[in-house]
Amino acid sequence: KKENMTQLFLTWINRIMWLAIVLVWPMQVNSRPILDVQSATNADGSAVRIQTITDKQREERHVKIFYRSHQSGRMKLVASISRSTAESPAAGMTHILDWDRNGIHEISFTEHCVPGPNCDGVFYRINQSGELVVLFEEMPTVVDYINGHFIDYGRNKCCSWIAAAHPVSKDRLHIQAKPAFYVFVGYEYQDSKTKPKFQCRFYRHGPSWEELPVSIEKKKFNKICQFYEQYR
Repeated sequence: KKENMTQLFLTWINRIMWLAIVLVWPMQVNSRPILDVQSATNADGSAVRIQTITDKQREERHVKIFYRSHQSGRMKLVASISRSTAESPAAGMTHILDWDRNGIHEISFTEHCVPGPNCDGVFYRINQSGELVVLFEEMPTVVDYINGHFIDYGRNKCCSWIAAAHPVSKDRLHIQAKPAFYVFVGYEYQDSKTKPKFQCRFYRHGPSWEELPVSIEKKKFNKICQFYEQYR
């Protein structure tokens, strides 16, 4: 009987140990830092690479940005940035993109996101000296390049977006911080009885933030009016 009791006890201990392994092991695997690598080659032969390590257990994200000029054969560390993800899980998320489609890639870096699609962050570019330079201080949800303007879109309400059009220098190395005009895209609800109509309204802000008409060739910016159908 003692042998049977001992064997039964050992069997239960063994089962408990295996159960602990089954339960704990996935937690350990999921808590391991995650490595993500992005890379892109520019039209001039230079290249950029981003290495991101996300540590969910410590609630941290570490980003390293590398750059190789068209004359050099090796990658050079340009910047190393770390952010806490405790309050904003998207903090530190970094992406390579060619927002103006000229073959030279820029970098978007997320600082903080609010509920919904809107986030704050920075757009960077890497100059010919291999230095990280701020291109735009805010990081919109969606960006585009239309007729010499940097277009940033931000969610306004449930059924509308606001697009801000920032003039861009001819060499595309500088974006004007103050928008030349804005565009309301979507539906504006006045009351529960009135059925809303789709609007694509161009305007600028007056001294008291009131909407004022703007003189531009709206046909050249029709693409903005089509935005809502893609991202509603």
